[in-house]
Amino acid sequence: MSWEDTFKSWSAAPSATEQQKMENAETAISNAIKANRPLSKII
Repeated sequence: MSWEDTFKSWSAAPSATEQQKMENAETAISNAIKANRPLSKII
C-alpha cells in the first residue's frame, strides 16, 4: 500500500460502525461528566 493510499483511507468518512462507536463514546463521557458533581458544574 502506498502512502497516498494510506492517507486516502485515513481521510475517508467514518463507517456506520465507527460513527456509532463515536456516538456511544460521546454519550458515555457526557453521562460520566454529568454524574460527577465537580465536573458537572463546568458544563
